[in-house]
Amino acid sequence: MVRFKHRWILFQVIQDPIIENGQVVYPKTSLRLTDQMISRAIYNQVEIYYGQYGKGLGSIAASIPCSLSILRVSGTIIFIQTAAIEWDREHYLKEQEEAEKKG
Repeated sequence: MVRFKHRWILFQVIQDPIIENGQVVYPKTSLRLTDQMISRAIYNQVEIYYGQYGKGLGSIAASIPCSLSILRVSGTIIFIQTAAIEWDREHYLKEQEEAEKKG
């Protein structure tokens, strides 16, 4: 008998860059995403990698102008939470340092 394994994924949603005045700019505005939009984007990627069979349990995919950056995959939520806290702390300190440089 085979045990079914669950995996937890920690990911970052990154807005796609736009071009303004000939330069690539990454928007710093907040994205208005819902759980359903993220689920549909994931199902779309499942279809790309695993075909119609893989997407068979999913729904119709939606187009979201963003990318997902996988930060950590784990078998337990505790390790995902710890990784999220560590990433958030590092990101906050980096943003704070950049803000202090700008004044």
